[in-house]
Amino acid sequence: MLLYQTYSVKIFKKIFYIACLAFFLISIFSCSREAPSYRDINRAELAMWSEAEESQLGASARRFESDAVAGRSRDDAVAFAPAPALAAERATFSLLASSAVQQLQEPQARKRIFSGGCTIRTTSFAAGILEVSGIARKYNGWVDSSSDNNITIRVPAENFREAFDAILFGRDVVDKFEEANDVTDQYSDLTTRLAALNSTRQRLGNLLAAETDTERKVPILREIRRIDDQIERIRANLEHLSRAIAYSTITVTFIPYSHEMPHNTRTVFRWVDSLDPFSVTIPNVFRRVIVSLPEEFAVLRTRRIRYFHAEAADGTIFRIGTVRNNPEGDSSFWRRTVIHNIGARFSGYTEAEAGDVKYVLFTPKAGMDYRYLVGTVIKRKLIYVIEVYFPDSSSYERWKDSINESLGELRIR
Repeated sequence: MLLYQTYSVKIFKKIFYIACLAFFLISIFSCSREAPSYRDINRAELAMWSEAEESQLGASARRFESDAVAGRSRDDAVAFAPAPALAAERATFSLLASSAVQQLQEPQARKRIFSGGCTIRTTSFAAGILEVSGIARKYNGWVDSSSDNNITIRVPAENFREAFDAILFGRDVVDKFEEANDVTDQYSDLTTRLAALNSTRQRLGNLLAAETDTERKVPILREIRRIDDQIERIRANLEHLSRAIAYSTITVTFIPYSHEMPHNTRTVFRWVDSLDPFSVTIPNVFRRVIVSLPEEFAVLRTRRIRYFHAEAADGTIFRIGTVRNNPEGDSSFWRRTVIHNIGARFSGYTEAEAGDVKYVLFTPKAGMDYRYLVGTVIKRKLIYVIEVYFPDSSSYERWKDSINESLGELRIR
């Protein structure tokens, strides 16, 4: 029995010694592992902040370059460091963005851009432009642009209704339009992104100030510069949007009384009699039209526009609408009808054709410099009426060849 107990004690001691030895070896192995360097911690922190920016702004974050940049001195890194004034400016915009976000959360703080326009018949373009200019000054606005028969003014948004009514009051208004574009979501998105960028910019600035190694400053400076570029772009967009919200646009186009519809027109040709270079009289197109215009022309596509409308920066307008071919006739017949019914409004005209399109080019009476093209092409039981308005002779000389080529390639599906 005594022999058995002595043997058990020996076995227990061996197990205890083995356990202690194993614990000692594990401790030595753990201590011998290299602790993560400050360089690894620094990069991990930068990667974390880059991911935070990606989640806030909804954009893919750039990775910092892992290799050290040779040839960079400490003075070079300091040269790229942001100035105190820039840091103060970023902090200011961060506060403004936070304030704007809080204001947009209130139901009454909707952001809208108001605009309007009208076409007015007058006996004197000069007198009409002077009157509209006076209305702009009366309501604390200014003239944004002006031409022979067109004027665009800007007035404070709170004065838009009164100024527009003053322009329309007592005048022969042919047509008018008003628009109110709600940009609250766009404004809110920009201010939120600006606040997030300023926050990220501040964290990177703190990291740059704490960094002492020149090589490790380089990727931080690159990221700061990238964020600064984004901040400047968003600031510019916010300033443009704020100006559009604060000041409404009103555009007035004047036309002479010589374009007034005759009173003895035949009902069957009413769409011909109503043709006007300064306004839309055929507001629908029933089939898809394919026309290859120069790159300078922008095609307008909105729910409100149901006809084909393209416009160049100089004011040249290309329109296509459809009417029923009743009474039934070919393109030559309708070209003669257009000349007979509205030719008296103009000083002269020239007939031409391009492909299947037969058209006539009208020149205005004395005192005006525009050109007006009216063409027709027949497709089944519909007349496709093409109108091109050239605001002056220089625009006509610029586009006449390309417009003629586009008419020759016109296709209807």
